[in-house]
Amino acid sequence: MPELRQTVATADRDDCLRALKAAVELYRKVRDSSGVAVERRTEAERVVAEFLTDFK
Repeated sequence: MPELRQTVATADRDDCLRALKAAVELYRKVRDSSGVAVERRTEAERVVAEFLTDFK
């Protein structure tokens, strides 16, 4: 699963952020395709996604 490899980072700050964002995207993909009913906390997810986008 190549997408899973993208979630592994080196000991570099920017690479850690890149890997974290990849992990979020992989989580969303698996969650959406799993068919499992989960309680989505869309506001919390939006805030975290915004934070990661703005993180410098």
